[in-house]
Amino acid sequence: KTEEKTVKCTEVFYFLKDQDISILSSSYQFAKEIAVACSAALCPHLRTLKSNRMNKIGLRVSIDTDMVEFQAGCEGQLLPQHYLNDLDSALIPVIHGGTSNSSLPLEIELAFFILENLSE
Repeated sequence: KTEEKTVKCTEVFYFLKDQDISILSSSYQFAKEIAVACSAALCPHLRTLKSNRMNKIGLRVSIDTDMVEFQAGCEGQLLPQHYLNDLDSALIPVIHGGTSNSSLPLEIELAFFILENLSE
């Protein structure tokens, strides 16, 4: 949250591939850590993102035994590289730290909205 804008994670989707649904409980904390890291990385850019009409941002994180990647975008387009660089710095430590606690493969998608703060 900044003085003018708030970024809020509103949805989390789990893409299950032949896995027991019980992995969702262990993945909840990991998804929360991803959401916090993404929000922190985007916070310095909220005004610019909002002014460029990037109000809804999707983040997909894919992890397997030999692969870790994420994609972030808005309306079918990847975010510009300077946003991705900040996301990379924030997300990679969280992703690598969380892989030891989660069942693999894991693929999740988070939806973020940038909202205007209402003045009182």
